[in-house]
Amino acid sequence: MYSAGPSFSTGNPGTSDISNWQAFRQGVVLHGLSPKASNFFMAFLPQFVREALSSELSQRILLHMLGICFALVVEGYLVLALVSSEQSTDLRDCATQHA
Repeated sequence: MYSAGPSFSTGNPGTSDISNWQAFRQGVVLHGLSPKASNFFMAFLPQFVREALSSELSQRILLHMLGICFALVVEGYLVLALVSSEQSTDLRDCATQHA
């Protein structure tokens, strides 16, 4: 598959024309628009809805919000790990240049 869009590097292999923040934003948009995620929520969450507790709509909204919160926490930690590993690499490179 070929795309001339800005998200694909045309330079040297292993380099990227976009920043990490742009790549993260594209990933969030892609994940949000993915029909697989919607299908998963529609198939998985109804088993946790109890009609006797409250309205079905409010329970579904709450379950979706919990899923989004968990995803943000997990993906946020992954982004922090990526950023910290890149910064530690930058610090090591800087230390070796000044040594």
